[in-house]
Amino acid sequence: MRAIPGELEDAAIVDGATRIRFFLRILLPLSRPALITVGILAFVTSWNAYLLPLVVFSSQDYYTCRWPWPTSSPPTPRTPRGSTHSPPCP
Repeated sequence: MRAIPGELEDAAIVDGATRIRFFLRILLPLSRPALITVGILAFVTSWNAYLLPLVVFSSQDYYTCRWPWPTSSPPTPRTPRGSTHSPPCP
């Protein structure tokens, strides 16, 4: 938003626009492609952070906590310290 020249705001004020109208009618439409790009990149990053452990780890023994939805194996009770199985998420 810093790349948009200040003269554009000055021209809008001369035309009678308030700061809010300048933001809604001029600044926001000009910055819409950048905002959409940031949104897409944030979604892809969070999706990759979620999907990578599912692809890399072949066994639930390596997960930091068990998934909350049912799996093909029956539920297991809490395991004692030193066990190789991960505890359930809080």
